[in-house]
Amino acid sequence: MRRPRGTGWGGTFKGHGLAAERGAGSLVIPGEVRGRETAERVRAGLPYRSLHEVASAWGLNPHAVAEILRIPERTLARRRQSGRLRTDESDRLARLARVAALAESVFGDREKASRWLQAGNPALGGEAPLDRLDTDPGSREVEAVLQRIAHGILD
Repeated sequence: MRRPRGTGWGGTFKGHGLAAERGAGSLVIPGEVRGRETAERVRAGLPYRSLHEVASAWGLNPHAVAEILRIPERTLARRRQSGRLRTDESDRLARLARVAALAESVFGDREKASRWLQAGNPALGGEAPLDRLDTDPGSREVEAVLQRIAHGILD
């Protein structure tokens, strides 16, 4: 399957962890890494600030992002103190960043992508794409919808 350029799928990541480059800006999960190194950083746990950087980049409330990552409020407070997310939380954050970058690539604009990610979608049974990003199968579903949109296949 042909993947849109600039989505960070196997390309170069900038910053300190996983940023998917797009035009002049970058999607933030800090780091300059490639392939296996990306996985190693996710396994080690991304910095807590990555959650806020992704939320800010996409105009999302950090607490809404924590909800997508399935991090309860008290746990979120502990992560803030420790300065690091767990592996599973980091994996879900990386997934959110990857799908958001793909949406931006498909729609050509971060604001449009953000609106699309937060709005109910008929192709997803009326659910917002963001609500599907807490699992890998849900993320793949969202990516498939984005690929159909990119190729002009509308349901």
